[in-house]
Amino acid sequence: MSEVTNLRSPEEVFRSHLELASRHEYHRDIDLNFSKDVVILSSYGVHRGHKGVLEMAELLEDQLPGAEFRYEKTLIEGNTAFLEWSARTSKGKVEDGVDSFFIDQGKIVAQTIHYTYRPFGRSK
Repeated sequence: MSEVTNLRSPEEVFRSHLELASRHEYHRDIDLNFSKDVVILSSYGVHRGHKGVLEMAELLEDQLPGAEFRYEKTLIEGNTAFLEWSARTSKGKVEDGVDSFFIDQGKIVAQTIHYTYRPFGRSK
């Protein structure tokens, strides 16, 4: 008998993540789309597991509260996804956001994040 699988494709996982992140539904996004053992590498350090994803989401939300994210470019090849993004609020902006994702067994298992946060009202 063949095994039936209900795993979402990498594209389905990636699209779900983008949709939920754009609506700032971080807890739902984490539960649905990230492996419990996920590893995130960024200029802010190494973050692990759902706690690490939430730490990064909270940092971004603190920097860009309620921001509307613009997804400039999305690419998916096999289990790897790439995102270029920007965001702006009255508090500051990001113009160079770049994330990459490795998706396995219907979950994001690794992510890299790079962006430069530029607060308004301060010198460079």
